[in-house]
Amino acid sequence: MSILVPVFFSYTASKHGVIGYTKHLVAVYDEKGIKVNAICPGTIRTPMTEEMLKTRPTAKIPVRRFGEVQEVAELAVFLASDQAKFMNGAAIPIDGGYTVL
Repeated sequence: MSILVPVFFSYTASKHGVIGYTKHLVAVYDEKGIKVNAICPGTIRTPMTEEMLKTRPTAKIPVRRFGEVQEVAELAVFLASDQAKFMNGAAIPIDGGYTVL
């Protein structure tokens, strides 16, 4: 067993908590016309992750690359637009297909 298991457990639990909280907020705010969705990014290239990504392989990501901040921003803009008015309570992965594997 890896020494990192507790770290990954906490990370996984926190992500599930965000999804649960998203669903709870739908129940609380839907009657007020407020839509709530969760954006679930995979590995995204940012100034903070740049050094780590130099040694991280992309082989496990179906699109064979890391995500870009602009791609996540475009999803957020879409969710805030009228084009997404029927979306509510969704947890949307933007991870190059990583969660499919």
